[in-house]
Amino acid sequence: MNNLLINLSFFTTRNNNNQFNPLWGIKTYFMKQIYCQHFKEMKKTIWRTICMSLIFLAGFMMQAHHSMAQSMVLDGATGSVTQNEIDKFKAYMQAKVSAPDYNGGNIWVYGNSGKALEACGLMYETTNDIDILNRMIYYADAALAGRNDLASAVNGGQKVTWTGAIDPIWPSGAVDVSPAGAGVEQGEVLSHMLYCAKLILQNPSIWNIIVPDSDPNGFGSTYKQRAVKYVTEADYVMDN
Repeated sequence: MNNLLINLSFFTTRNNNNQFNPLWGIKTYFMKQIYCQHFKEMKKTIWRTICMSLIFLAGFMMQAHHSMAQSMVLDGATGSVTQNEIDKFKAYMQAKVSAPDYNGGNIWVYGNSGKALEACGLMYETTNDIDILNRMIYYADAALAGRNDLASAVNGGQKVTWTGAIDPIWPSGAVDVSPAGAGVEQGEVLSHMLYCAKLILQNPSIWNIIVPDSDPNGFGSTYKQRAVKYVTEADYVMDN
């Protein structure tokens, strides 16, 4: 009986004379349900629009001058991401945005490579397309391999910094600036790599799968090993 009263009271409300009217309660309940469903759909549309806008803004800023033959596309601002949009994005990232030759000069902060890495992350979160994650790993690997203490002198590394040592930084200045300097932008580079690590680590189903790039930098052959490497090296930079 108590359960019945509780259930009935959920659907009732009072009028101006302080009298219960169950119909008003039922109407209010269903209006709430309709509103909640509408709000959920609205959030999905807003989230898709924001993600796709960020992705295509990044693409526009990266290579606005490139020919339309290798462009990304937007088939619509609502609904699910289309396979055509996914395919064009993947082709564009593969053909148009490579890792930089020199990893200093804040290239991973303000340059195309940093924007490309973040765009891949957003697109992977939207599609779960493993090829897009692999391209993100390509950029994250390049950023880590280009760190001053890890890169060879030929590749712009091994620079003596203001401390008199070869520190684990991404120099903020040009390749010929000595001693090398670095500022708060270091955190942005780390955030790129850690974003990639997060996307891997939150998906245990891929942890033990081999990354199909032959591990050119020795950062770990499986997805989990690669993610752990990014985290470990980020900690090393922060501690040193």
